Amino acid sequence: MSSPWPSQTRLLVGLAVGLVACAPASRLEEATAPVAPVLRVDSPAPPATPASPEFTCPSGWQRAASGVFCEPWPRSAQPQNCPAGEARFPGTPGCARVGAGCAADGWPAGLPTTRVLYVGAQATAPGNGTRTAPFKTIAAATSAARAGDTIALSQGTFNEDVRIPAGVLVKGACALQTRIVGAGGVAVVRAGGLEAALQSVTVTGPSVGVLVNPSGNSLALESVIIDGAEGVGLLVGNTARVSGRDVVIRNTQPNAAGQGGRGISCELGGVLALERVVLQNNQEHGLNVNGSRVSLTDAVISDTRPRADGLMGRGVSLNQNAEVTLTRVVIERVREAAVLLANESRATFTDVLVRDTIDDDDGGLGLVADGRSVATLRRVAFVKTRATAVQIRGASTLDAEDLLIDDVAVAASTGRDGIGLDVVQGSTLRVVRALVARAHTGAIGVRASTATLSDVSVQGLLEARGLRGVAAAVQLRSSAVTVARLEVQDFTGVGLLVEGAGAAVECDDVTIRDGRPFQSGDEGGGGGLSIQGGARLTANRLALNWLRQVGVAVLDSSSTAALTDLQLADVESDGPTGEQGRGVHVQLGRLTLTRASIARVTDVGLFTSGAVEATHLTIEDVVKRACSRSGVCDDLGGSALAALESTGRFTGSMFTLTTSAQCGVLIATGASASLSRGLVRGHPIGVCLQVPGFDVQRLTDKVDFVENGARLDASDLPLPTLTVKPYGTR
Repeated sequence: MSSPWPSQTRLLVGLAVGLVACAPASRLEEATAPVAPVLRVDSPAPPATPASPEFTCPSGWQRAASGVFCEPWPRSAQPQNCPAGEARFPGTPGCARVGAGCAADGWPAGLPTTRVLYVGAQATAPGNGTRTAPFKTIAAATSAARAGDTIALSQGTFNEDVRIPAGVLVKGACALQTRIVGAGGVAVVRAGGLEAALQSVTVTGPSVGVLVNPSGNSLALESVIIDGAEGVGLLVGNTARVSGRDVVIRNTQPNAAGQGGRGISCELGGVLALERVVLQNNQEHGLNVNGSRVSLTDAVISDTRPRADGLMGRGVSLNQNAEVTLTRVVIERVREAAVLLANESRATFTDVLVRDTIDDDDGGLGLVADGRSVATLRRVAFVKTRATAVQIRGASTLDAEDLLIDDVAVAASTGRDGIGLDVVQGSTLRVVRALVARAHTGAIGVRASTATLSDVSVQGLLEARGLRGVAAAVQLRSSAVTVARLEVQDFTGVGLLVEGAGAAVECDDVTIRDGRPFQSGDEGGGGGLSIQGGARLTANRLALNWLRQVGVAVLDSSSTAALTDLQLADVESDGPTGEQGRGVHVQLGRLTLTRASIARVTDVGLFTSGAVEATHLTIEDVVKRACSRSGVCDDLGGSALAALESTGRFTGSMFTLTTSAQCGVLIATGASASLSRGLVRGHPIGVCLQVPGFDVQRLTDKVDFVENGARLDASDLPLPTLTVKPYGTR
C-alpha cells in the first residue's frame, strides 16, 4: 500500500549528515515545495461540569441572596434580643412568645380535672394545695405530690430551689410571668426521679438553672426559659435523660469561682433531645457534650461569649465519644470554633448554617474534628468564617454532601490562613457536591490523608498567602485522592497542586481557569496544574484556560503524570518578570499525554528537560514572552516544542505543531526527540537543532514540514529558561 505521506514533503534523511557537518544553507532548501498531508489527530474530549450543591429549604427558611443555600433569616435581619418571654426559633418570621400566654385568671390553662396541687405566688397562708387555698411554696407541693400529680404555679415569682419528684409535672401559668428564682443551692430546679416534667416557667438564679442527675432521673421540658443562671443553664449527667420543646437558655453567667457559663452541658452518658431551642449569649460553650448523646432540632446557637481570659466562646463542643445530631440549626456569631469534635466523637448535621464567626486570637473557625472523630454533613453551609471554615485532623473523618463554604477571612492576629477545607494528619474526606468560594489562602487542602471529591467547585480565591506555606487553590499533598468533576476558577497561586512523596491522585473531569497574579505583586501566580515533589497524577478530561506562567508543570525527577484529553489554552507571561507563560513545562519529571491540545500560549508550547511521551498532540499559536514590569523585553521564546538538557526526551506521534514565533521543534544541550506521523507548519524555523551528532532521521518518520521559513537551522539561538519556581515557595 502506498504511504499517505508524500516523500517530497519529508525532511531528507541525507540532510542529517550535512547538518551535523554544518552543510551550506543551500543544501537545506533543495526539497520541493511540500504538500500538506492528510493527518488525523484526535481532539481531546471536554470535561463534564460539576453538579451544584442541592439545598432544599426547610419550612420557614428562605433561599439566601446568593441563591445557593438556605437561611432562617437574612443576615441583614439577624434577630436581636427578643423581649422577655419571647425568642426567635428557626422557621418563625420573628420573635415569638415561648409557649402560650397567661390566662386571665393567672393559673395555667389546660390542667387535669383531678390530682392538681396549686401553688400561689401571692398566697399569704400555707394552704392545702387547692385552688382556693394554694400552697405558699413549691417545696410544700412537691412534698405532698405523688407520681401522676400536676403542680400548678400561678403567675408571679417563687424564690426557692425546686426538686421535682418522679412522675410529677410542675406547670406555670406562662413562661413570661411565672418565675422560679433560685435560693443559691446546687441548682434552681432538679429532677428528683424518673419522668419528672417542667412547663411554662422562667428559671433564674445564682446556681445551675436545671440539673438532671444522677442515673435513673429524667425530665421533660416544655416552654421553659432558663435566663441568667450561673455555671450551666441545663446540666444533664450520669445517664440521665432530658427531652423537651420550646426551650430557651440564655445569658448564663460563670459561677462564683469564675468558671462555666455554659448554655447546656451533657456529660457522663447523659441523653438529651430538644426541639425548638435557643441557646444565646452564654459563655464558654453554647452546647457542651462529653461522653453523651444530644439531638437538637430547629435550634439557634448564637453569641457565645469567651471566658475572662479570652478563650473559648464555642457554639458546640463534643468530647470523649460524644454523639450530636443537629437538624435545621443555625450557629452564628460565636468565637474560637462554631463546632469542635474531639476524642472519637461523632456529629451528624442536616440543614445546618454556620455563619459570622468572630475571630478572637486566631479563632472564628467553622468546624474542627480531631482525635478520630467523625462528622457527617448533609446540606450544611459555612458562611463568613475565619481562619479555617472546616478542619479535619488527627485521623478524623468528614463525610459531606451538598456543602457550601463561602467567604473565609484570614485570622485577624496573623493575617494568615483563610482556608476553606483543610484535611490533615491521616484523616479521611468524602465530599459530594460542594462549592468553596472566596477563601483566602487556599480553598481545599488534603495533606497526608485520604480523600474522595465529587462535583466540587472552587471560586474566587482572594489572595494565596500560603496554605501552611503553599500557594494553591486546591492542594493535595502526600495523599491518596480520587477526584470526579472538579472546577477551579478565579484564583491566585496555582489552581491544583499535587505534591509530595506518596501523593497518588486520580482525576476525571477537571476544569481550571482564570488564574490571576498575586495581588501583592510577587512573582508568579495564576498557574493551572502542578505536579511536584515526587507526586503521581493520573487525569482524564482536563480543560485549562486563561492562566499565567505555566498551564501544566511536572517538576522533580520523581514526579509523574499521565494526562488524557487535555485542553490547554491562553497562558500569559508572569506580570512582574515577563517570563514564561508556557503551556506545559516538564522539569526532570515524566509526562504521558494522550489527546492533548495546547493553544495560544507564550514562550514554549511544551517544554521538557524530563521525559515526555505524547500521542494525538496539537500545539498552535505560540508567541514570544512579554515584557517584564520593569520594561525589559528580551525577545525570547516562541517555540512550539522544546527539549533541553541530556535528561530531556520527547517521543511524539500523531501530532501537529502549527504557527509559532520561533521554532516548531527546538532540541538543544544534549536533549533527544523522536517524532513520527506529524505535521510541522507555519514556523520561522521548522527544527532548531543544537545537538552535535543528532540523527535527524529520528524526526522524519512520516513527519511533514509545511510553510516554514526554514526547515532546519543549526544556529545557536537563545534558549528557554530551564526551571520554573515550584509553587508554594513564595
